[in-house]
Amino acid sequence: MASSPEKILLLGASWLQVPPILYARDQGYHVITCDNRPDNPGHQHADESHNVSTTDIDGVVALATELKVDGVLAYASDPSVLASAVAAEKLGLPGNPSKSVEILTHKNQYRKFLNENQFVVPNFRWATSLDEANIHLNELQFPVIVKPVDSSGSKGVNRIETADELESAFQIAMSFSRCKTVIMEELVPRAGHQITGDGFIVDGRLAFLSLSNEHYNLELSTVVPVGESFPWRSEISLSTQVMEKRIWTECEKLISKLGLRVGAFNVEIRLDDAGNVHLLEFGPRNGGNLMPEAIRECTGVDLIAWSVEAALGHDCSKLEQKAATASVCTYMLHAENSGTFEGVRIEESLEAEVLYETLLVKPGDEISKFTGSHATLGGMILKFSTTDDMVAKMDRMRDYVSVVVS
Repeated sequence: MASSPEKILLLGASWLQVPPILYARDQGYHVITCDNRPDNPGHQHADESHNVSTTDIDGVVALATELKVDGVLAYASDPSVLASAVAAEKLGLPGNPSKSVEILTHKNQYRKFLNENQFVVPNFRWATSLDEANIHLNELQFPVIVKPVDSSGSKGVNRIETADELESAFQIAMSFSRCKTVIMEELVPRAGHQITGDGFIVDGRLAFLSLSNEHYNLELSTVVPVGESFPWRSEISLSTQVMEKRIWTECEKLISKLGLRVGAFNVEIRLDDAGNVHLLEFGPRNGGNLMPEAIRECTGVDLIAWSVEAALGHDCSKLEQKAATASVCTYMLHAENSGTFEGVRIEESLEAEVLYETLLVKPGDEISKFTGSHATLGGMILKFSTTDDMVAKMDRMRDYVSVVVS
């Protein structure tokens, strides 16, 4: 008698979470999806779906227990990873300590942890009321970044230069915080592009890490990225090889201190002129913005596949570090103004570089000005012949790709 296929519960079924759903189906696993949006596209590819919010920890645990799943995966979603960790812990499935995941998904706890464990960390304060925030603001030097402690995708993040700007920024951040807490921190001066990347942990060790430059539409924001370009290259006096080793060491130190055991992570990093590594964010999940797909294109390493296999407890010991051998980037389609979507205009000179494009809206839809990942209209993956050409074009991509709004 044939054995039943292994069951994997995937938390979330948005367009970003479709790839692991499809991979798991292709492998013959029984795929279960859950979130509180029945119209999300991933549900139609699953064997079964359930209307349970991915932030409802008790609901996710109950569902995983009832269905007797063999693995739980929160892919490319910070709000879901704590529920995934708690469910895995209670059911004895592969995962990371829920306490460590809680620290990583709450920016105030994360900053406190970094400070207590001798990592480089900016001066910071957090508050649950505007009055408290005003008091703490006097203890910080401008410019200051104001953001919710428990959101992702740069939602609710603003940079302020004066105390007069705090109230608006605080209210915006508070509106995106589930636990109604806002963190304020001094801006870390950066040398070169901000860095982001995805890595993978196997048996408590760092097995793979791919870094990229982050790019912004500076007409809209200096804190909300619109794309990433691989590979990353050092823009300070210290070489790429030296800085990659420093970044690797800091990531290993954090993994060890938190007792992380398995799975993907996404990291946000700034370097200063002295070459200090600031681990701004360390999310225990795959990156969004099509980053795993871009990494697969430029390194051959499929973190989508490894994430599913790791969640099911399969052997991941053969995963090894590989450098990017192609110049590949992601770009999130977005609008500079709110209005009615008419279409996307791509300059003819860029068309040959486009490997993949997906659109989440159609002509006639009402769309919002881009202020975070919640206003993303779609995504692109592009491949260039040289890294220099890619980085230069990514820094002014609005000259080549534009969303037409009426």
